[in-house]
Amino acid sequence: MSFVSTLPAPALAERVPSKGRYHDIYFAALLLCVAAYGLTGKGFAYAGIAPFFPGEIMLLAGMVTFLLPFPSLAVFISPPSILLAMLMVLTIARTIPFIGIYKIDALRDTVIVMYGIFGFVIANLILEKPTRIDQAMRWAGTFFTIYGFSAAVIYVSQKYLGNVIPHWPGSDTPLIALRGGEVAVQAGGAALFGLLGLKRSTLAWVVMLFLGVVVVSAQSRGGMLAVVVPLLLAAVLTGRFKALFLLMLGVLPIVFVLYVTNFEVPMQSDRRTVTVPQLVDNAVSIFVTTHSSDKTLDDTKAWRLRWWNKVIDYTIHGPYFWKGKGFGISLAESDGFLGTGGVGPPLRSPHSAHMTILARTGVPGLTLWIATGLAWLWTMGRSIYLSRRRGDDLWSRMLIFILCDWIGCVINSSFDVALEGPMVGVLFWVLFGSGIGLSLAYEALCRERVANLRAEANPW
Repeated sequence: MSFVSTLPAPALAERVPSKGRYHDIYFAALLLCVAAYGLTGKGFAYAGIAPFFPGEIMLLAGMVTFLLPFPSLAVFISPPSILLAMLMVLTIARTIPFIGIYKIDALRDTVIVMYGIFGFVIANLILEKPTRIDQAMRWAGTFFTIYGFSAAVIYVSQKYLGNVIPHWPGSDTPLIALRGGEVAVQAGGAALFGLLGLKRSTLAWVVMLFLGVVVVSAQSRGGMLAVVVPLLLAAVLTGRFKALFLLMLGVLPIVFVLYVTNFEVPMQSDRRTVTVPQLVDNAVSIFVTTHSSDKTLDDTKAWRLRWWNKVIDYTIHGPYFWKGKGFGISLAESDGFLGTGGVGPPLRSPHSAHMTILARTGVPGLTLWIATGLAWLWTMGRSIYLSRRRGDDLWSRMLIFILCDWIGCVINSSFDVALEGPMVGVLFWVLFGSGIGLSLAYEALCRERVANLRAEANPW
């Protein structure tokens, strides 16, 4: 299974000079970086000495790839790229006035948008050498195989062994520090890869992956949606309902046994346990406004809604309509929401990337944010439609994977502080850029085919 045989002849000609292997090394390093975030979470994110952490180092190193050879203009003139560039300009404008006041915090808060540079970098690397798509697919298959078997074990173990796991030198962050939403996004990606037939799936792998999904779904409602919604969307787009149905038949007996035996896994340092009734409570609390059987779920839901309503009041209906509060200020402290019920560790941003953008950049920023996402979805939808219509099944499945995995990131970031950090933020923008790169590469393939047909029809 390879893209190489489907690529147009010009694309197969490597544009990178033989001495420019830096781009190949960087591409491999970025893939490894995304995998490290998935396996260790915040642990890997804080490896290094502030402010030079892996995400920032990779961002600076990625910008070097724009120097030689110079990037393709196509990367920057696609509709989602133009809108993203406009959003970046607005972000910079709403950051510069606050650097003197909040210093590094102002720059740190901008990553929710400025990590979008990864999108430009990865799109350019794909267009520069489309055969890198094959490398990414092979490595993703290996990573998702490992992740499917280990997600549940790593997540549960680090909850119990939190005090035993060593810390990074000079840091209070353990080597492994995963949150439920982060695991859910990666587990959802693994499930998508298997459902779409981009890797071989064994029964043991499916069972272990399912256990990982169960664990994080009991801890995170947003994480639950980040797995379920992309899988259903992928099944609709590909017609693979049978595979999804067989998967459900396979896991239902496991769910039944766990339910009747009242199997329970208490999570150290968390207020929730992993049980089937807890899963039901989480699912019901997403849609039902009445009280659930778990008061914790009601408290966190009400706390988020109060904060989001306050953000809407002082932006859409208030004095921060045009500019927002800018980057650098702690929104939790400014808005009076330091934790659920006013207690707990201090936060910086509301549990929603969309609300963060609204609060910091006002309505113009939120408008650009939404427009960027919609333009990207339109680009992906068009490419998926064309690939399915023309019978390019492998292209279609890969594009659908990127689309659905990206949507999983969006869903998780709608209920959690996700894109504000590198654990999900880097993955989100890498998928964004991969979608642009793949779409442009597929357009090049289609143009090459048309040119060949015309040449055959009129050889003179």
